[in-house]
Amino acid sequence: MILMRDHGSSLAFLIGLSIRGGGSRTRLINSVRGLVAEIGIYIPGRLARVIGFAEDITHGEMLGRPDIANKVIRNLSEQLMALH
Repeated sequence: MILMRDHGSSLAFLIGLSIRGGGSRTRLINSVRGLVAEIGIYIPGRLARVIGFAEDITHGEMLGRPDIANKVIRNLSEQLMALH
């Protein structure tokens, strides 16, 4: 049996994580990685890749995903860049 995710619940999950917001750099890195994985973008391994991804997002790179997902990921990326 194949289980399909309801995109509405995924977006609600994204919003919930964003509302919980800031914290340690490690928590933000893991949040960014987890959120983008939820929408099909995988950032493997090294910290530098996550930082580079967040930097690209804060400089305006678009993900081609729903607006709410883009806003949440941009918000977390901005928080991460402020800590970096």
